[in-house]
Amino acid sequence: MIKKTFQLSPLRAFISLLSLASSSSILALPPSTSAYNTDIQHSSVQDQTSEAIAQVNQITCFMKSMAPAEMVNRGPYVALVNEKACKSDSRSDASGSANTSSGGDQINYMRAIVDSTRADNDSPMRVKVWVEDENEGRSSTIFVNLSATTPPSTANPYGTFRMDFALPNPDNIASPMMQGFIDASDTGLSFVERDAEGSNPEQFTRMRLQTSGTLSGSGAASLRSHDSMDNTLTEMTFAYNSDFFRRNNGTQDHCFSRQENEASSSVWQYGLYDGNTGDRIDVKSGFPISVTLNNVPYQGYIGYYGISLPESVQSQLTDGMTIKRFNGNSDANYTLKLSRGRLIKYTKKSRTLASIDQLPFQFFPNGLTINGLPEGATNAMLQAKWDETSHSIIITAYSQCGQNGCLLKDLPMPISIAGSTLANQAQGGIHANSQTLGGDLFLTKEALLQSTQNIFYRSSQLVYPNDTTEVQGKTFHCISNCMTATSLSNFATRSTSNATTPFTSAENNFGPVSASAVISYQMNSQGELEDTSNHQAAIWTASSDALQGTFYGQGIRSGRLVTTLADLECQPSSNTYCSWKADAVESYYEWETGPNNWNKFSGLVDSQSNPVTFDAPLQLSYNVPNNASLYGELAGRTISLQYAGFGQLWGIPGHCVSARDNSEVSCDTQNARYVPAFTIPATVEEGAVSDEHVTYLTKWLDREIRFKKVDASNCSSLTLGDASQLPATTGVKDPSNSTSDIYIGEKPSLSTTAPRVIHGVVQY
Repeated sequence: MIKKTFQLSPLRAFISLLSLASSSSILALPPSTSAYNTDIQHSSVQDQTSEAIAQVNQITCFMKSMAPAEMVNRGPYVALVNEKACKSDSRSDASGSANTSSGGDQINYMRAIVDSTRADNDSPMRVKVWVEDENEGRSSTIFVNLSATTPPSTANPYGTFRMDFALPNPDNIASPMMQGFIDASDTGLSFVERDAEGSNPEQFTRMRLQTSGTLSGSGAASLRSHDSMDNTLTEMTFAYNSDFFRRNNGTQDHCFSRQENEASSSVWQYGLYDGNTGDRIDVKSGFPISVTLNNVPYQGYIGYYGISLPESVQSQLTDGMTIKRFNGNSDANYTLKLSRGRLIKYTKKSRTLASIDQLPFQFFPNGLTINGLPEGATNAMLQAKWDETSHSIIITAYSQCGQNGCLLKDLPMPISIAGSTLANQAQGGIHANSQTLGGDLFLTKEALLQSTQNIFYRSSQLVYPNDTTEVQGKTFHCISNCMTATSLSNFATRSTSNATTPFTSAENNFGPVSASAVISYQMNSQGELEDTSNHQAAIWTASSDALQGTFYGQGIRSGRLVTTLADLECQPSSNTYCSWKADAVESYYEWETGPNNWNKFSGLVDSQSNPVTFDAPLQLSYNVPNNASLYGELAGRTISLQYAGFGQLWGIPGHCVSARDNSEVSCDTQNARYVPAFTIPATVEEGAVSDEHVTYLTKWLDREIRFKKVDASNCSSLTLGDASQLPATTGVKDPSNSTSDIYIGEKPSLSTTAPRVIHGVVQY
């Protein structure tokens, strides 16, 4: 019997090595055996050096999420890995809160076949992996071979292992499109990745890390990207001891402290737990599925945000198709329900304006007079906050949009506008959006004049097209930002000179309008809102290219829709209608459409024609600890969070930091990274969140650490690594080539097998 296996923690390599000089313990009230206490926490150091090995982090996350150490000698199995959770670029988006669509919350699973074996206790653990990859409609398989000989130890912090990976070139088996290796031993760690892309020069990353333990070491890294058409290299050398980390890129020599009390951190995954038992809190978020096209089965996932399948498969899905649910060793058939848009319901909540002091929100000026805005910002979305001390709104940034999306650009100087001034201008109040409050936000005129008055925000809920209570027999009325088949088509093709938005001429029209200007919709049998005047559906039918460089790359949202037109009447018996009257109704709706999967509805119905529903994210409140040195302006405030499943806690405000020296910078700075502004402590006292009835505990699971830059004299005793010791790119091997000594063979055929691991969690 084999008694021991190897954990894949050594693959964290460089980032694990640069751990902090000290770590804090968790104050635990739940039982010591509970998940709250036993769930493992991972920390990694984010540094310019680690940018050069972003692929290492992604590979490590993928391998960990396949749980091969838990599946030794259990035969080939299917694993689903949440690509979004592992992609390094998902942590580097500097767009801030510029996009208001929920597309960024969607889970995207990749499928892999894994075979983890070990002959006996004295033999290496070998892991063979076939990752099914799809990029721009091209399907391919990444081959991975791992051989682990010894686990990590104090003397050898990496253990001994070698991992080789390759993406075969279908036109030339001898020259993979991408390949590389990670090689670790008691003398250090080497990493190489080569990537050929069309006619561009070969991209490669090389790294060598030498260490005598986790407290001291040195190394070098070299990178050439596809943008370096002149073959220019970026090279860095570094060194560290128990107190400091030094990095030199040839022109700049930086010194950083490794002390935890001086570092900053950002968490990318949190767990949510029962406050008494410490058990994980799970939501009914979805399950794995299979769909068959042309007699070929494909596996994916379906949940609250829709269906996740390879891109080429997703485009071939049709309404009414049969979808198989995997449920361990049993399965069941369902019918797919598709529509090219989705309806979201918003339900009113309230709190005082004073209670959102310093919490960020975004709004469009919409005709307000705001002196001091730079050119291009007068019609842009503005980033702002309420300042209770001065009873003013402070505008700090505005959104700039281009071909690469929208970025928040800091104003040269914040602009302060008294609440009373805005109240006089905005007779109908100010409509805004706040991630920290869960979405739509309405600042009433009364609250702008007196901050103890209530403002209103809304919780959101996806409406299922076959939900008879919400849809059947209902008409949805629109006053402002209404879309029609014609307005969407004109915007897609820019067929008219005034087709500058996807909406009708009633864009941002708060009223009054006559009854003839009201656009009304009903939901048709396809689950799409159609104009009752011509029965044409208000859906996006063009490609995503038509939305590039606009505010609508993440999708198009209508204005507020109500089911009782009288609710929008400006004055009783006036026969005129104002969209701002929707602020008073208990619930209103918005229609979303667009080219992205998350802009559309995809769901299932069972054999009895009943819809299969999934839980919406839990709406939670968090009281930020009253410590200004750690939490800045948010100290002592209450923010809203959304929990969509284990590891997925959203809503913490953010800011941008420099990838060069970790300082806070404007989001339009080159190489800026958008990160959460603070970390929720993993303690009972300061890590508690609640909904309206229950208190839960949070615990961070995956965080990045950013060292604080200090004076260079602190690192004068550190000797930088030697770039001449970098591994050669010729040392790569190819696990996809049958002539290689590490060939892992053809991918096993498990097309009808249920996933046994879903992002690190063994199912059966």
